[in-house]
Amino acid sequence: MNGEPFPIESLLPIFAYFLIGLILRRKGIANSEHADFLFRIVFLVTLPALVFISVSQAALGRDTALLPVNGFLVNLACAGVAGLVVRLRRLPATEAGAIVICAGIMNMGYTFPFILATLGQDALADAILFDVGNAVFVAAVAFPIAQFYGHQKALFSLRFLSRVVMSPIFLAIAAALIVNLAQLRTGSILMATLTPLGGATIPLMLIAVGMSFGGLTDYISQAVFAGALRMLLGALLGFASVWLFGFQDLLATVVIVSAAAPVGASAAAISSVSGLNKEVAVTAISITAIVGLVSTSVLLFATSRFLG
Repeated sequence: MNGEPFPIESLLPIFAYFLIGLILRRKGIANSEHADFLFRIVFLVTLPALVFISVSQAALGRDTALLPVNGFLVNLACAGVAGLVVRLRRLPATEAGAIVICAGIMNMGYTFPFILATLGQDALADAILFDVGNAVFVAAVAFPIAQFYGHQKALFSLRFLSRVVMSPIFLAIAAALIVNLAQLRTGSILMATLTPLGGATIPLMLIAVGMSFGGLTDYISQAVFAGALRMLLGALLGFASVWLFGFQDLLATVVIVSAAAPVGASAAAISSVSGLNKEVAVTAISITAIVGLVSTSVLLFATSRFLG
């Protein structure tokens, strides 16, 4: 660690955005329908822009390529375990799908301020590469799974696959990979347009989450279960990844902390547009964001002390 204090000040905007949405709902200015509209704006416009920017500009070399692969595999494993458990519990499809999505999507934007303030700029670059795997998972796996649970269509039907492939997120990730791997130049006008759009993703998503939040009572057990899979199982998989891939020093700390990140706010957006139980996702996002203040700090301190 570089001696910097934990970045509570940097995290305050995250909770401020959520609080804005919550106040708008409590005052009767906004309701869940307004939140659904914001989620659709995020899913159709700002999130694809953010995905394109992140993936197209990522430095994918022989060594660093392991980071996005690792991020993708951690999400896939968490979602896979969640899928097996909800099947055994025979939960309603809309609740089961929301749990699987929450377990499989990490909120890397939440961990970035922690990593930057405590480990430095190089560690932040590694965390961003890890997040590329998260972005690919959201586009290529999470959305198709959500569509399957929400609409109960055959997972490999032509109609279903066409819906997934033509989704804005999937198109963004495909275009970004082409640009990155072919080393194509992106025009300054295009990036100047996409950058502020992508930057609006986290504020809009968190405001929408606050506008959707109706309390912790209705789906608390499902949300806690999803959050535990996302953070506890994620942490265990992070330690396993360090051993399996041979990550060392600060890189090992970044992988473990990133793998144990809270539920990503995009889980609520995907749940909303896919007909899943959005309340499960919103509650899980809220709970894990609070728990993450402590868990992320503890993991950073412990792993950087013993692995760094």
